[in-house]
Amino acid sequence: MSAIHQTWIAVLGCVMIAAPAAGQQQGRQPAAARETLGDRMKAFLRAAGSGGEASFFPRLGDLTWVHTVHSDEGTRVSVWRFPPSDIPRALQGNGPLGPSFYINIERQPVGLFLHQLITREGRHKQWRRVGTRFVPLDEPATAGLFVEWRREAGVWVVSAFGDERYLVSDNAKLPAWCC
Repeated sequence: MSAIHQTWIAVLGCVMIAAPAAGQQQGRQPAAARETLGDRMKAFLRAAGSGGEASFFPRLGDLTWVHTVHSDEGTRVSVWRFPPSDIPRALQGNGPLGPSFYINIERQPVGLFLHQLITREGRHKQWRRVGTRFVPLDEPATAGLFVEWRREAGVWVVSAFGDERYLVSDNAKLPAWCC
């Protein structure tokens, strides 16, 4: 075989090795990677409380939870960060995030994430997008109830969420959407 033929065979072999597979040529991605941020938020809201919320949380970076407590003495905000390995344990009923995603028929903490999803009605139940953050439609962008997103390995994941708890003795101090 001549040197020219050997060169062409080597070049063709390199081209075949470097060529993407058929699925890659069409740009196929997992379904979650193709979802728009709005679609991903809707899916998260449907999954919340059914045990499916964990699939929306980060696998590589931390999840941040901003928890606001309104009491007769004032308002206190705490920020918690969970590495991915701690998220499943934190979501358990006795974990710090458990009450946010589980309904307790008796003695439900007022204002936690799932409680607000269930209790809010009409316009109060709708969400609006502010950058990569979603807040209830009638609330400011800085609302205590929010869901913040980021891209991780090509998929939208919840990077942070916030909820509130109301520990007030006077029901007049509860928000308009509540109870």
